Amino acid sequence: ITCIRAGGDASSLGSEAVSDRDSGLLDAFCAADQLEARLAYIELCCQVDRLCFFFGALRPYRRVAGAGGDAALCWLRRSLGHLLQELERSVIQLRQARLSVMLASKRHLQDLSKRLPGVSAKDMRWMQGLRHVDELRLEKLHRALSACCAEVNTLASAAREVELKAAAKQGLKAIASDFMSADFQARCSLALPERLAADMR
Repeated sequence: ITCIRAGGDASSLGSEAVSDRDSGLLDAFCAADQLEARLAYIELCCQVDRLCFFFGALRPYRRVAGAGGDAALCWLRRSLGHLLQELERSVIQLRQARLSVMLASKRHLQDLSKRLPGVSAKDMRWMQGLRHVDELRLEKLHRALSACCAEVNTLASAAREVELKAAAKQGLKAIASDFMSADFQARCSLALPERLAADMR
C-alpha cells in the first residue's frame, strides 16, 4: 500500500531505475534516486517471508510444549533456541525495513501535500490509502512478539530446568512423607512393605 500497486513485477525493483508499467510502482518511486526505498521494500517482503517460515517451523514445538509443558521446552532447548534466534533476528530486520519504507512514503506524502490541490487522482488515492497503515499497532505487535520470544527463551533456559528439577524433587519428597505418615498408614487396609520408605528415599 505504501509504494507499490497490485499486478506489478517486483523482479526489477532493485535496479537503478525501473519502469512503472513493469514493476507496479508509483511513478515517484521508479526514479534512480529512489533505489534505497525500493531495496527497503524488497527487504520488507523478504523478512515477512522469513517470519512466516519460522512460524511454520515452530508449530511442532508448540504441540510438544502443549503436551509436555516446560519440561519439554527444556529438553528441546538447543534446537528451539536456534529457531528463536532466527525469529528474533527476522523480527528486528522486519521492523527496520518497515521503518525505511514508511520514511520514504512520508517524504513523498509531504511532497504531494505541497502540491495540493494539483495532484492526480492516482496520487490522491495513494495519499488516502496511507491512513490504513496503523504504525502504533505494528509497534505493539513488534513488542509483543519480542516479549513472547524472550518468555519462551526463559522457559527453555538451563536455569528453568534446574527450577523444574528442584520442584519435582520437592514434590516427590512430599509424596513420600505422606505415604510414611502414621495417619496414612493407619487408614491402609494392608500394611505397607517394610522397604518402601527406603526405596522411596
